[in-house]
Amino acid sequence: MAVRRLPGSCLQVGQNGSFVKEYTLADLEAMTPFPGYAGFRNSEANVTGPVAVTGAKVTDIVQDA
Repeated sequence: MAVRRLPGSCLQVGQNGSFVKEYTLADLEAMTPFPGYAGFRNSEANVTGPVAVTGAKVTDIVQDA
């Protein structure tokens, strides 16, 4: 997928190598908030979290893809 970053965009969604949709931070902040927990494991297998987070649902972001 070719990168075509527009001013103000912070997330691009693609499907099968094709550009589908672009979101600004304001677009993402306007979505229904979804609370949950997140954590990660680094390359040395150290786990950080879980910590409480709030964000947009992935299903809401990719619904047009």
